Amino acid sequence: MMTSCLASLPPAPRRKSRKKPRRPYAPPKVYEHLHMLPDYLAMDMDVVFCGINPGCTSANTGHHYAHSTNHFWLCLHESGLTERLLSPSDDWTLPSRYNYGLTNLVDRPSAEQSELSRHEMRQGTPTLLEKIAKYRPRIVCFLSKTIWEVFRQETSCLHLKALEDQPSTPKDKHYLRSTSPTKPVRSRFFPFPQDSTGNTEDDSAAQAAGSQPAARPHSYKFVWGPQPFKVVHDVSDESTVCETLFYVVPSPSARVVRYQWWHKVEFFADLRAYISKSKADEVDTSTMTVITGQT
Repeated sequence: MMTSCLASLPPAPRRKSRKKPRRPYAPPKVYEHLHMLPDYLAMDMDVVFCGINPGCTSANTGHHYAHSTNHFWLCLHESGLTERLLSPSDDWTLPSRYNYGLTNLVDRPSAEQSELSRHEMRQGTPTLLEKIAKYRPRIVCFLSKTIWEVFRQETSCLHLKALEDQPSTPKDKHYLRSTSPTKPVRSRFFPFPQDSTGNTEDDSAAQAAGSQPAARPHSYKFVWGPQPFKVVHDVSDESTVCETLFYVVPSPSARVVRYQWWHKVEFFADLRAYISKSKADEVDTSTMTVITGQT
């Protein structure tokens, strides 16, 4: 009788799993006892992997992606980017053995990304641009969407600042310096503002004057993989790479549970194919937005 009564009862509601709270910002002195990791870079690399910053385990051991749960080295091997599974202590061999590089947007280590400030991430962008201009890799692969978005937005700000430093002239129709806080500065990094009819401010003015509307920059929507941006290098006898392209994959950290390690392997495999296409000059870069390497 008791058993039948229990069987008729509805199942107990499942408790929602609570996510581990993110760590708050930690000033640099909290982790000043840890060592910073060296970059491993060389000229004309096939790809440079850019992480956000070293973790505590990596800083303690002195090697990149050293935490036992990190999927970086596994993804390299399972995707075919390396013929065997490397250990973190092999990180220094990547440039000479595979023509791959390692760097980070922020130098100082921390236990979690949330302990960094947005300002620190933005400050790392000019330094990364300098590395790209110096070493000229074919591809820079950002190991998370967050790193890429910070880099992209900051390069946009640097571009706008460079425009503001240039004297504006009445004949400069493509870039105009804004004199009013309510009027946005036009840039190739941002679409022109639209009115209620779907026309931009330039389109409305052009139609009123009886002329053709100006061409509009396309809006940007993030997708994993290749990004529609590039850095163009001057032709040099010391380098065979004239353009650096950008690629984004999910973070290899095990904390990123939206993508399991086998999903991340697929992203790395696609990167391997993209590297091959780039080396064979099969990537059309003609419509990509140029990111200026000068800051």
